[in-house]
Amino acid sequence: MRSKQNDIFVNGTLLEKTFSINNALKRLVRCLFAEGLLDPSRLIFTSDQVCYPLKQGQLFFEHLQIAPADTFIHYGQIIWRDNRGQKNNITDHNKLIDLIKDEPDFRYTTEGIEGLKADITNSINNDIRARQYRQKWNATLSQKITLSGETTFTGYLRHHMSPSDAAILLDQWGSLEGHPYYPTWKCRSNLSPESVELLSPEFDAIVPVRIAALRADMAYIETMPDKKNYQGWFAEQFPVLWQEWKQQLNHKKYDEKEWLPLPVHSWHLTACVQQHYADDIASGILILEGPDLQTRPSMSFRTMRPLTPENAPFIKLPVAIWMTSEMRSLQAKSIHMGPRISQLIKEILHNEDGFNQSVSILEEQIAFHYRHKERQDDAEGKYLSVVFRQAYSAPKCYENCLPITVATLLTSLPQNNNP
Repeated sequence: MRSKQNDIFVNGTLLEKTFSINNALKRLVRCLFAEGLLDPSRLIFTSDQVCYPLKQGQLFFEHLQIAPADTFIHYGQIIWRDNRGQKNNITDHNKLIDLIKDEPDFRYTTEGIEGLKADITNSINNDIRARQYRQKWNATLSQKITLSGETTFTGYLRHHMSPSDAAILLDQWGSLEGHPYYPTWKCRSNLSPESVELLSPEFDAIVPVRIAALRADMAYIETMPDKKNYQGWFAEQFPVLWQEWKQQLNHKKYDEKEWLPLPVHSWHLTACVQQHYADDIASGILILEGPDLQTRPSMSFRTMRPLTPENAPFIKLPVAIWMTSEMRSLQAKSIHMGPRISQLIKEILHNEDGFNQSVSILEEQIAFHYRHKERQDDAEGKYLSVVFRQAYSAPKCYENCLPITVATLLTSLPQNNNP
């Protein structure tokens, strides 16, 4: 399902292309050292650059800095000098990967190397598009801040949006940079460029989630102790949606007590579920018709925040998309352990009085996945599962604070380049 396209094809500005390509090189260098594919002990430091010897020559890093967690970040050029003394600048990730691919002491496949190159290229293309969109988004936000009479971004959010709406805006807006340790930080290689924009948080996306129905005896359910009745809990959290879902089932002559409301990501519904679970749909175990819930994808792409009701829980979903070098399923271990770990932490916080009321968590209150009552195979549900996570909350002494995702703190403000 990966793209094999290795050419950078976006018609962006030269500045955006240059930044994104250099960004990919910087991430790749950091990852190569962090994962031990390049051995830091072999680095030779001189006054103005750092040399790394290879079998066929030497790599020279300008402005290579030592960073936390045994990583290295470079801010200058990378120069390759072969054993004949010829020099070349390394200007993209493909050249760097080709030079170092024979250095690790383990086997790899040509397909794996080409897949890595393609994933990084896909990340670069998506990064360029996101930065193009960011210019327009920042301009819109700057205009809103000015018209509101506020002087700061956070001031505008505090006084003109609800805390939960402000928090999800900051979460989406702060998703521009991606994970700093991943060289494939924005890889979504089985999505078209148009789908990336429609589904991704860095494009301010709103994504529908279908509320399907899974027969209740075909699911494994894990809950926190005070959330045993999933259907009743769902009806309390989504009262209007519950009535729509119930009415559609009743119209088909089904009793809603025998079914579970199952959120399914709209892309995942058509790209995976319809084909992967065709037999279950045909046998009447799974009903895909149902109401849609409008949501905003959070920074993780597949954890969705409903637009309504105001304090509705986050919904974490599987999406059969190759992202950051991994297919994003939602496996049984996440279903089984999420509410259990939340309960354990809740008990610790209760016993410790929240560590002076300074710590709180977003509990994973309910989770379930498809598990056939006869086959009892947990693996079958990795693409048909859900985790419900508590909406934004804060300790009582911080009720007036603004929730800000940590990565957002490192994102440049709409009005200037300050973080």
